[in-house]
Amino acid sequence: MAALVVEHLMARGRYYDAIAVSDTLLDQYPGFVYVMVKRGTAAYHLLRTEFHAHYPTIADVPEDKRGYLDWLLRINAESFDRAEALGWRPVEE
Repeated sequence: MAALVVEHLMARGRYYDAIAVSDTLLDQYPGFVYVMVKRGTAAYHLLRTEFHAHYPTIADVPEDKRGYLDWLLRINAESFDRAEALGWRPVEE
């Protein structure tokens, strides 16, 4: 049921909050693959809206935003890597 909160936050564009709730859920349920994928997806949406839409390359990102960028990149990669290690695979269209 707690995953519904993550879905609700994602649907409202509250991606940072979705990551925070996902982190709390994963602390309690470290094998919850669905939430891992949602966490990675939330990070992707923040990367898309806060970085890809404004900066053509990583080199164009201001120094004061690089830590946040690195954090989001790490969240995204780590979430999907963990989910894949547990057997999750992206849907191929």
